[in-house]
Amino acid sequence: MKNRIVTIFMLFIGLSIHAQSYTFDYNLKIRNINPKGATKITTGQFILNSDTPTYEMYIRQDNGGVLIDKIDNEKYILHDFLHSKISNKDFFNFYPSREINYSDNKLIDHIDVEKIAENKYFIKCYPTKKTKRTNLEIIVNLKPIDKDLLRFYYLDLGDSIRQKLIASLKEKLEGNYNYFIESFSTNYRNGNKTESYIDNIEKIDLKIITQQ
Repeated sequence: MKNRIVTIFMLFIGLSIHAQSYTFDYNLKIRNINPKGATKITTGQFILNSDTPTYEMYIRQDNGGVLIDKIDNEKYILHDFLHSKISNKDFFNFYPSREINYSDNKLIDHIDVEKIAENKYFIKCYPTKKTKRTNLEIIVNLKPIDKDLLRFYYLDLGDSIRQKLIASLKEKLEGNYNYFIESFSTNYRNGNKTESYIDNIEKIDLKIITQQ
């Protein structure tokens, strides 16, 4: 009996070592539009921790989702899951985690940010400081909130570029970063354009434990 208790205790310790805990305090209902040709609209949820930008979670409209934990600017751990809601409680059925490498697919070495209206900014990106033609343009509309929630919740670019964009935007905000990006339009300068919106934002208290 004693050996059995010790075995169960050691198993519990082993599982605890490999478990990873994540907490989230904001849930953003997002909508993305591809205006080119036949308009395609996708919706979902972007869930984040306002104090810890190194991980985030997406729930798609088909109830599939992924929790993304950044190791560094190019390496991520992905936890795929299926989301369900029963009696107003969230349940997440996780699959085995996977590691991916994601390098930036654009060369951006210079960023200009111009304020074009109240809480509206035009971000122009260039491969080099001497280049005259942009290779990425983004117009962002900000909305004040009580926390720094400045995140690009739908942007097909690597994390280091996102960090550069946010850092350049913050240089124009004079020390007050308590905003979220209510909407933004993106011109990738290769024929692709997207429009992204937050339809609703709510505070939550969500804790998730995954097995590595």
